[in-house]
Amino acid sequence: MKQHRCLGIKATAGIVFFSLFLSGGLYGLDKKLQVVSDTAEVRLNPDAGSPLVGTLLKGSFLTLNSASKQKNTWYYVSFKSEITKITKSGYIRENDVECLFAGQKIIDISGGDGPADGGLGPVFELQQRDLGVKKDNFLKKEGEPARQEHVRGLDILGYQKKIMGRDCAVEYLFSAGLLVQVRLDFLRIYQDKGQSIKIYEDLKSWLAQIFGQPENDIVRWQNPAFKYDSLSWGHAVSQGHLEYNALWQTSKSEINLNLSGANNEIFLKLDCTEKTFKSLANRGD
Repeated sequence: MKQHRCLGIKATAGIVFFSLFLSGGLYGLDKKLQVVSDTAEVRLNPDAGSPLVGTLLKGSFLTLNSASKQKNTWYYVSFKSEITKITKSGYIRENDVECLFAGQKIIDISGGDGPADGGLGPVFELQQRDLGVKKDNFLKKEGEPARQEHVRGLDILGYQKKIMGRDCAVEYLFSAGLLVQVRLDFLRIYQDKGQSIKIYEDLKSWLAQIFGQPENDIVRWQNPAFKYDSLSWGHAVSQGHLEYNALWQTSKSEINLNLSGANNEIFLKLDCTEKTFKSLANRGD
C-alpha cells in the first residue's frame, strides 16, 4: 500500500474521498497544491495520452477541484495560465504535486481492489464538485454522453459506466444549466437474484462509511409468504413482495438507495439530489 501525498491514512487501490467534504460540506476552492516535479503536465482527461492542457514548472500552484482521485493517480485541478491569464482545468499526476492544506482523513470505499472503472464516483458528483456545476464545464470533463434528453425543463445526459464491476446507466440532470441530480440504475440485476440483496447491502455499507448510518433504513414486506425462507428473498424481491430502502441527508443533498422488483425483474437504483431542487420537484414548481 502507498501513502498518499495528501496527508491521511493509507488506502488501497480504488476511489478515495475526503471524509470532511463528503459528510456534507461543500468542497471549497481553497485547497491548494504545489508542483514538486521539475515540470508537470496537465491533461484534459486522466490519461497520459490525453490532449495537453498545459505544462507547469516546479513551484507552480494549483487548486484542487475534486475530492476524489481518478484512476487512483490523477487529481482534477485548475490553474491560471501565465501566458493567457485564463483559468484552465485538467488532470495532473499525484506524484507531480503535494498538498498545501492541512491533512484530511482519507477513506477507501473501493472494497479491496475495486472495479476498474469509476468505483462509486458518480454517486458523489453533487458532493465532489461545487453544487450547481455548469453543464458546459461538466461536458468538458466527461465528454459527450451516450444519450441526451430534454424533459420538462431538465437536460438529462446519459452515460454507461462500471460500478462495483457491474454495468450501470448513469444520468446527470441539469436544471437551468446547473447539475441538480445524479441517478444510477444497475443493469441486469435480475440475472443475479440470489446476489441482489448482497449487492444492495454492500452499497449501503459503503455509503454508511461516508455518511454514517442512514436516516431511514427500511425493509418492507408487501407479501410475507417468503419471509421465513431467506434463500427465497431474492425471488421475493423480483415478484414485488419485498423492498429495501435507505435514505441519507446531508446539508446539501439527499441520497436514496432502493432495491425493488416486479414481474420477475429486480431494480437497484441510487439517486443523489440537490436539496433545493428536491424541494421544488416535490412542490411541482
